[in-house]
Parts: sequence; structure tokens; C-alpha cells
Amino acid sequence: MMRTGFLKASKTKSICVATAMVVGLTACGSDQKTTQLPRMWGGLVKGIGSGVVKKVSSVAGGADKSATAAAPKAGDTDKVVRGALAATPGPIALVVRERNAAVSAMTPVQTNGQYQTWMSAQGQSVTLRGGVLSATRGLGDDLMASELSAAAAAIQARRPGAYTRIYEHLSGQGENSVLVANCELSKVKSERVAIGEIDGNATVLREACQHPSGISFENLYWVDGSGRFLKSRQWVSQSVKYLIVQPLR
Repeated sequence: MMRTGFLKASKTKSICVATAMVVGLTACGSDQKTTQLPRMWGGLVKGIGSGVVKKVSSVAGGADKSATAAAPKAGDTDKVVRGALAATPGPIALVVRERNAAVSAMTPVQTNGQYQTWMSAQGQSVTLRGGVLSATRGLGDDLMASELSAAAAAIQARRPGAYTRIYEHLSGQGENSVLVANCELSKVKSERVAIGEIDGNATVLREACQHPSGISFENLYWVDGSGRFLKSRQWVSQSVKYLIVQPLR
């Protein structure tokens, strides 16, 4: 199994990390200057999370409907997104926990070959290969590592097919478990994705996975013609369920 490296000590200069939680959003540049968006925007940020969940739900029929925050007005969403982009000079993405619409802003902190780790200021992080989720930290029932070579190649090429994915989890009791899932990738439709500095047409891909025990889940990927992931909804574990990753630039 390909075990993805996770946040090894870096010898490079300190890296800026941004976060958007209910308390607000902070970011820093290479000059260590810190900018904080007004705390009153926290509720709007929460609303953005709910709005992202609802948009994904229109494609994922089985999306978790438990997120109860009201979707924000378009003007409010634009205001918060513009603030997040202004506060963060480099790449930034909203990472939303689908089941409760909790949202964090994450920035890349380490690249290891084809794998890139993104982290929030609270220390929660995701590792992606291209745009395919490879590992998480700080979520509880984390995805510790995974084997996804065939999946990543097929998804980025927008090529339907069947393959196996291997997930390694760490339970709350500190026990490791391995889940081998049979997955099938198919094209759903074409859709425009427009948020922040992202504005492009994407092919929506559905990845349906199942384990012989009866565990099943469906991932969704919005991939443009160059193979860039404009948005995704990806399963983490039985308790965490799904994360939605929405780049803003």
C-alpha cells in the first residue's frame, strides 16, 4: 500500500496557514503580516458551508441533509470569499464537513511528490493526490493512508472504469483497520463551477465504491479539461462521512 507522508518537519521558512471557522478567518503573508476578517462574518462563513453542501446535494442524491445552517445571500457569500482571497496571497480552499456544514479554509503546507497537504490554523489537514483525497488528520476517525493510484489516474483523465481502492483508518480507540473497496467511475454531466477566482466548465464524475461487508459510498469530482479539480465531495470514514473540497483560486 502507498502510505502517504504527512507533515514531516520542514526546513524551509515558515508557511502561511489560513482558516475560516465560526470565529472568523485569519491569514498571513511572507512578511508575517496577519489580517483578520471581522468576527461577525463567522455566521456567514458557516452559511457558505451550508450553501456548498446544498449545491453538491443536487448531484449526490444521498448527501447528508443534516446541515441546518441557512444558505447565505449571494452578496454575503461574495463578500466573505473576496475577504478570504484578499487575506491569503496563495492557493486557498474551503473544506466543508458535509454532515454539519462546518467549514475551514486550508492552504498548502507541504508537497511530497504527487501528494500535497493542506492545513487549517486549527491543525486539521487533508492530503490530496491531484484532487483525490489520500489522508486526513484532526477529524477523529481519520483516513491514515490509502492506495489510490488507479483511481487518481482515471479521475484526472475523466476516464470511466473500474478499480480497487484501499483505505486505512484509525479509530477513536487507536486501532488501525483496512478497507478494500471495489469502485466504478462514471460520467454524470457537465457543469460550470464559479466561486472566488474559480470559473470553468467541468465534467462531473461519480465514483461508486462498495465493500463486501455492505459499506458503500459515492464520491463526486468536478474536473475540467486540463485535469484540474474544481470541486469534490469525498468519503473519509464511517463516522466522519464526507468532506467537500472547494478551491477558491
